[in-house]
Amino acid sequence: MVFGREVLLPMAVVIGTPEEETSSPVEDTESYVQSLKSKIQSAHNIARNNLKKAVVYRKGHYDIKSEFRRLEAGQAVCLYDLAKRSRVDTKLTPKWNGPFLIVRRIDDLTYFVKNGILKKPKVYHIDHLMK
Repeated sequence: MVFGREVLLPMAVVIGTPEEETSSPVEDTESYVQSLKSKIQSAHNIARNNLKKAVVYRKGHYDIKSEFRRLEAGQAVCLYDLAKRSRVDTKLTPKWNGPFLIVRRIDDLTYFVKNGILKKPKVYHIDHLMK
């Protein structure tokens, strides 16, 4: 698919490949181009169909354990801590900090969360929030 021709393996280079009958160079070139176009098109169609099947399979596999979550304003949540601290072993530090307060919902996936009394609310994705 990538090169548009058969790839020669090391053994084929040593032994060689059987010679095909050749016709006139002009006819051979035109027929080669047409056959190459059709082969590339069919390979492209096969690859597209396989990708579509893979997408459907992966989505179905993902949806088995996924659930829709919705948080409301005024609800207390814990926030996933992404900060990397120097000279601190993050292996033993807690990954979730909180509780923090949801100020408002922007859409189904993003929320304004207030981290402290004096701090301004920041936008967080629902994947970083836990009830």
